[in-house]
Amino acid sequence: MAWDDHPLIDCAALPRVLAAGLACVGPKTELAEHELDYHEIDYISRGSYALTLNGEVGAIEPGTVYAYRPGDIASGRITEDLVCRW
Repeated sequence: MAWDDHPLIDCAALPRVLAAGLACVGPKTELAEHELDYHEIDYISRGSYALTLNGEVGAIEPGTVYAYRPGDIASGRITEDLVCRW
């Protein structure tokens, strides 16, 4: 039985995972503003990132998990060597 067919699990249907990866980005890298057309969950395991998401600025530090939705507008600047897993 698949986990999402289990009778004790009652949750919203989620899209299938399309990709998983690892990004290692150097400091002072600028990430241009872009609109996402998919769901994405990121985990920062090292480094830091000044993220602008839908006009709000936040500091992303190691141990942070955050999610994007389709239609979100994101940009940012890497402030220290960054390792991001998605």
